[in-house]
Formats: sequence, C-alpha cells, structure tokens
Amino acid sequence: MTESLSSGRLSSSLKRGRATQQVAEALGASEPSVRQWVAAYKKSHGDAFPGSGKLSGQDEEIRRLKEELRVTRMERDILKKRSRTLRSARNEVRGYRRSAK
Repeated sequence: MTESLSSGRLSSSLKRGRATQQVAEALGASEPSVRQWVAAYKKSHGDAFPGSGKLSGQDEEIRRLKEELRVTRMERDILKKRSRTLRSARNEVRGYRRSAK
C-alpha cells in the first residue's frame, strides 16, 4: 500500500473517530503500527506522510543547507586551485628576476 493511500485512509479514519483497532483491520496493519502512524500524523499536523515531493519544514531546511554547503565547497575548491596557480606563477617570476641580474 502506498504512503499516500495509507495517509488518506488514516486521515479519513481519524476524522470519523474510528478506533485504532478498526483502522488497523481496514489497512491490514498491526494496531501498534497504526498507533505510531496516528502519533506521527498528529505531531506533524497532517503532514506525516508528505509524498509527491512535498517536504516538511525541517526537511526543506536540510535540503537547502546541503545545497548551500555543496556550492560553498565548490567555491572553496576553485579558490584553492587559483591560489596554488598564483603561488607557482609568483615563484616562476621571482626565479626569473633573480637570474636576470
């Protein structure tokens, strides 16, 4: 059973006020599992099973921070390469000047 289907059935069962045992039988799941789903559903205000690319606030923040970290690391690596290139170019120029005297 897909998460969206389970989520729909769970939310409709909660709205009807059905007992967890009845919901468990209807979903073909164990009663403890249904209790955990209900707790997660209530805790997340109905977004316990977002699906379809819909992220919770925390998940969205984590995704954004990971992307920012990826870009920052890429920029750092570019700057490292550039500083190495500039250092080696300066050493070549210094060596040339010394030998030109």
